[in-house]
Amino acid sequence: MKITKSQLEAVCQQSIKNVQGLLKSVNQLLTKKITRIYALGLYMYAVEEYGKACLLKEYLEKEKEANSYSIPDWIFGGRGAERNTHNKKIGKGFERLPEECKILSVSPPLEIKVNTSTKTQTFALENGHKVSVPAGSTGLFEDNRYIEFDYKTRCFYVDLDPIDNEERNNMSPDKKGMKKNVKLVKEATKKF
Repeated sequence: MKITKSQLEAVCQQSIKNVQGLLKSVNQLLTKKITRIYALGLYMYAVEEYGKACLLKEYLEKEKEANSYSIPDWIFGGRGAERNTHNKKIGKGFERLPEECKILSVSPPLEIKVNTSTKTQTFALENGHKVSVPAGSTGLFEDNRYIEFDYKTRCFYVDLDPIDNEERNNMSPDKKGMKKNVKLVKEATKKF
């Protein structure tokens, strides 16, 4: 997709406004225990949108004197988009955010790990355990347990399987921990 410099700057700023709006909604949803799982889902969408803004800003920084830019469709989720585009944007968002933003205070404790590489990578978790993540994967990790699903959307729907619903109900985040994460992301958007 061809885009002018002013259009690209406007899209970056709109993405940051989207992040700020999502974070405001996250804080509102954190007020009640029953809606905290939705807050967690919106938080993940905010991280993805922040990642999109970061990717777009890289084009501006790489070619400062350009008047137009060729942006891959996958960044906007257009036709022909690559398979793991959401994971790439989430990965970029977490790469640019403070490390604490990856740690979600839920019971049991979970941590986000994203592997946008083409190879399996092994990550150390906060609790001292390690997890190997297949290429292009994202997910939740508890000790050595890897749950494969689209985390951000998983917070919003109910499965027919009662076991999955039970796991979904256990994903509700700790209010204090999420508020801290939201604050850190807000600070990052102000510096953007």
